[in-house]
Amino acid sequence: MNKNRTALFQDLIAATRMGLDMKHASGVVSDHDAQIASELLSALAAGRFHFVAETWHNNHDQNAGQNTGQIYPAELLLRAFTAAGDPIKPLEPITILSRAGLQSNFDQALILAGLDQALAQGLRPVSINTSARNVSNASFWYDVCDMLSDDFTPEEIQGQLTLEVTEDDLADSPCRDILLAMKRQFGCTFAIDDFYHDYAQFSAQDGNGSRDWLRLNNLRDIVDYVKIDGETVEAALDKTNPFNLADLVDRIKQIVPNVKIILERVKNADQAHAFNGVSDAVQGLYLPSDRQAFQEELFIAARNFPPRPPNL
Repeated sequence: MNKNRTALFQDLIAATRMGLDMKHASGVVSDHDAQIASELLSALAAGRFHFVAETWHNNHDQNAGQNTGQIYPAELLLRAFTAAGDPIKPLEPITILSRAGLQSNFDQALILAGLDQALAQGLRPVSINTSARNVSNASFWYDVCDMLSDDFTPEEIQGQLTLEVTEDDLADSPCRDILLAMKRQFGCTFAIDDFYHDYAQFSAQDGNGSRDWLRLNNLRDIVDYVKIDGETVEAALDKTNPFNLADLVDRIKQIVPNVKIILERVKNADQAHAFNGVSDAVQGLYLPSDRQAFQEELFIAARNFPPRPPNL
């Protein structure tokens, strides 16, 4: 990072650490949770972290081998390490910070560092996770706007940033004015992450009890992408009792007709091709990061689908 970005990043992490210490001293955060969250914050302050990119791939084969078609973001996933070099699993400490109400400075720090690394590596567009609680926190979004304006040039960020709203909390009152202003000023897009993550809990009610429907409705004029949770995608692949993904997508599009559907946890090009009638793009840890390589795999899968038995 340049000098200004580094200073701001350190200030944001320090503010988060100060807030954690205060919550810990007041008993809001337990000793155990404070230790877990502190370990991650220490790693970030010491620079023992980077982001890995998990690309969203267009899962249609018509543009295989060509540099045409819509380019979807790559999600930046935080990887941090202890002083001994051991990996720190980020989910638990990030959840602790969010539940303690400390996600604003922390999320801003991750947006800053993620964008900086993406620019250094020539990787754009990108997506970065933010807490759902921030959707109703206007001061957070104004701070993000100031950071984007002050620390990045318009050419660096225009149309290059997607902000993902996670499922950890329900935002009942999204700050519509500032979110829509960000879309106009910076070309930012917004995604609902892990959509329908609680489907199994409400399957007997046809999913009507899922909080995600209210989350989608609250963001209906803001959201650009809906990312279907990986467990729901895996349930759709169940040969004995498959979940009806097409019905889910139809219901989503009744609320947000022009939204793009992204499927999480897709393992290979054959699965991606199987879902190309209901989705626009797929994301998965085991998919190649190179977009053209994936399109070529998808082109082959489309002409060999369903896949041949392995012994042939």
